[in-house]
Amino acid sequence: GTPVDVDLAPYLDPVPGAEGAARVFVAAAEADLIGGPAAMGRIGDHVIENERVRFVVEAPERVIGPCPYGGNLIDADVRRPAGEPGQDALGEICLFVNLAQTVAPDRYDILRDGSDGGAAVLAVTGHLELLDFVNVPGLLAGLGGGALSLGWDTETLQPLTVTTFYILRPGDQGVRVITALRNDGSEAVHNPIGHLIDSGGTVDFFNPFGPFGGFGYRGLSPEALSADPLVMLAFQSPESGHAYVPRPDPALNFAAPLGGSYVSVSGVAVSLLGNNNVLPTLLARPGVQANLPGILHVQPGATATYEHWYLAGGRDPAVMLGAAWRLLGAELGRVSGTLTGPDGPAAMHVTALDAEGHALIQARSGADGRYAMDVPAGTVRLRAWSPDRAPVEQVGVDIAAGGDATVDFAVGPASAIRVHIRRADGSPTPGKITVSCDGDCPNFPTAGDRDVTLDGPLGNTAASVFTGVDGEALIPLAPGTYKVAVTRGITWSVWPADAVTTGGEAIEVVAGAVNELDAEIEAVVDTAGALSADFHVHAINSPDSPVPNDERVRTFLGEGVDILVSTDHDFITDFAPTIQALGAGAWLGSMVGLELTTFDYGHYNGFPLVPDGSRNGGAYDWAGGPGPGKTPAEIFQWFRTVQPGDVVAQVNHPDGGFFSAVAADVLRGTSATDPTLFRLPATEPDPVTGDTGLWDEGFTAFEIYNGLSRGGFWTIMGYWLQMVGRGFHPTATAVSDTHKRLSSQAGTPRSFVALPAGADTIATFDPAAMARAVNAGRLIGTSGPFFRLEVRQGETSAGLGETLAAAPGEVIVRLDIQTPDWMALDTLRLYANVSEGIGIDQRKPDPDPIPATLTVPLDWAAAEREEVAPGHFRRRLVVDTVLPVEADAYVIAVLTGDDGPGMFPVIHNRGARPLGYSNPVFIDVDGGGYDHPPLADLARSQPKRARPAAGPKRLATEDDLRTLLEHIHLD
Repeated sequence: GTPVDVDLAPYLDPVPGAEGAARVFVAAAEADLIGGPAAMGRIGDHVIENERVRFVVEAPERVIGPCPYGGNLIDADVRRPAGEPGQDALGEICLFVNLAQTVAPDRYDILRDGSDGGAAVLAVTGHLELLDFVNVPGLLAGLGGGALSLGWDTETLQPLTVTTFYILRPGDQGVRVITALRNDGSEAVHNPIGHLIDSGGTVDFFNPFGPFGGFGYRGLSPEALSADPLVMLAFQSPESGHAYVPRPDPALNFAAPLGGSYVSVSGVAVSLLGNNNVLPTLLARPGVQANLPGILHVQPGATATYEHWYLAGGRDPAVMLGAAWRLLGAELGRVSGTLTGPDGPAAMHVTALDAEGHALIQARSGADGRYAMDVPAGTVRLRAWSPDRAPVEQVGVDIAAGGDATVDFAVGPASAIRVHIRRADGSPTPGKITVSCDGDCPNFPTAGDRDVTLDGPLGNTAASVFTGVDGEALIPLAPGTYKVAVTRGITWSVWPADAVTTGGEAIEVVAGAVNELDAEIEAVVDTAGALSADFHVHAINSPDSPVPNDERVRTFLGEGVDILVSTDHDFITDFAPTIQALGAGAWLGSMVGLELTTFDYGHYNGFPLVPDGSRNGGAYDWAGGPGPGKTPAEIFQWFRTVQPGDVVAQVNHPDGGFFSAVAADVLRGTSATDPTLFRLPATEPDPVTGDTGLWDEGFTAFEIYNGLSRGGFWTIMGYWLQMVGRGFHPTATAVSDTHKRLSSQAGTPRSFVALPAGADTIATFDPAAMARAVNAGRLIGTSGPFFRLEVRQGETSAGLGETLAAAPGEVIVRLDIQTPDWMALDTLRLYANVSEGIGIDQRKPDPDPIPATLTVPLDWAAAEREEVAPGHFRRRLVVDTVLPVEADAYVIAVLTGDDGPGMFPVIHNRGARPLGYSNPVFIDVDGGGYDHPPLADLARSQPKRARPAAGPKRLATEDDLRTLLEHIHLD
């Protein structure tokens, strides 16, 4: 439609005393753009900038993701000196209307280019389309079998023309955004309205009045359904920041100027403007919506406007946060000073906290020890913190409006440890260094210092550092007593040798000193013929993973994984350039992949893939653009089409994903959910089976062991044994699903894939060969033991994924098991042709261990202790078990260790215990191949499973939302 008419004159008055210029233009070269860790700008986008800050507005292009359409801010940074690279850390921000809709741009107009010395103004006009990243009604309907709904009609596109005005004046620290919505329909529109913010790079959330009173992230969960107050929401990375500051709403009563509220989901913040009662609004019934406060009300032909600022900042957030308080109308006073220790100026975080403990603003001193910030007037406490010094506080500091106070800090000297990691032959090796406090940590950070929620640290861990290939690390630590441990994953020894039981080498860090530590570790488990891989990995190109690509590579180096497989959400990432830049090609291989992340009917990985030159590397638009979305069958087919050779199509976290969403009966291979609930094309149920067509067997693998959940493993194993029992046996994989550095650990668990000679080392790694081996079932999954499995009868044997031709009688199941000396196992379970305890009655399998066909106790203390290098040992045990067979069968092995020591600090989880499992070895007893799976007849004889009859819809309640969040997997 035509642009919405708004008088912009009130927004164009010059900033008093401003110098410089603003301009807006279309980027014609890469040099026009910002660049940085999260940068998405391309030639053809609009750039709006002044002497302080720079922003990029995306061209009219659909790219599947949290904000799929163009016209939005996608990059932001301060203006940097010539030659200094940009440091964008913004993902994207888009309008969020009616709980499910956003703007698709139709036209861009440069209203003022800034050449007259005044403001630069860009207007983007568009219409509403469904926002596929969010489909809460679909999730609710799926949970309730189609009977649950919201009171809002989210699927009918609202007749609104929307113009977004981006205004930047000389002197502004950010862009002023005016959103104008004109009702072109014949009836009044009553909708919740706000924004969806993809936080972007390696950022910490900052909200002075949030649940932590400063830095910290709280995602939506059954325990945390309430929204957080929205005064401002800032995002700070090590080198830059950005902040969302809505115009305060005078109707909202709060301790600070309040613009609304927000919730966070998978690293994405969703705001509601003018509203601090999110739950009642979300659950509002149709009859009350026309008079509901805190939502958009606009009559036919009328226009409504909303205003917010989007600010950009540098390494020191004080300038950005001070500008935010100024825009909110706070009276400010300046406080500045110098931090000085016996060793000279100190680089520290200085935070101003009010009487209630809210962190109002933070400054970060540089190498000169200077800090300065504009603080809301009042009495505050100033706290100076850094990881290498004891914190210092100045209490009762009075900040006068318009004043200029000087507060200097005398701080202690910096201290640190320097660790050198070597192998037994003296050569360097990458590794992970875990520093634990011996008792209470002397300098544990608070929410006023930095984020302490998103990624640990766990318990009394002071630091966890991943080295590069040189094995060197300088770790800043405040004076105190610590324990230091060095590890490299589940196939290496640890330093010191008793680290798993003692926590590490005890040290005393003295103020001003640097402790030197030499640590020796070695690869002790013989994995020849196999490579370890993690088939579910996230980094900065996923909105919920604040880990830069170089740090993600270091985490994999430090955990001793062989192959890193990129699977960012709706983004095809290639880690190979980063690995090469870090000189790590001899230590780590990579494979390109993707996680297609539908909101409500499952997540699906594919690998290997080849990225193209588009913004998201060529990720498939599973939502189908403005039309219906793509079915699971179409997703699996896309993987095969885009990679015509060997490709793995993997179903991720199926319980809480694909299996549960489509109401799968995995024994029969059918679904019961109505596809239209997921915005997919309608189908008629199969008249014989009742299948609604969402189940599809185009996937070649699925995750049975995602993270370290034992209950999740056993539940999904129940589904797996049903599928294997009827003759459908996609490969069961073990993955970390890592999104963070510590709280979801790289390569934990991981898969080991048996590969042919010539493709079984990092140097000779072939992605196609690995895909073939994965699809053939030549894989074990593990969070601890490594083992080889074969089934023998006489001189004939078969391994993983293979079929043994055997006569009726007995076979020998042989496991050759290895662990490092610090790990212990106690039980072997063998599963063959199981029918009990796996949920074949269409009930969800239990999270408890499935009764095994055979259970073999293991005396791990009696396992052979082999010295691999001086002082470095492994345990090895070969176990032969007789298994009777009279018909075609499969054999699956599961190893566990529950009675021995934990696995911390190798695994950053004090409750973790080792578990490993195999994919099946098949046994052909009747001479026709493995063609009589044990549950095939049962699967065919099951009665028709009808789609639940459509009854009257019931409006969802708060309890329904809690139940929903308990059953879905959002990451």
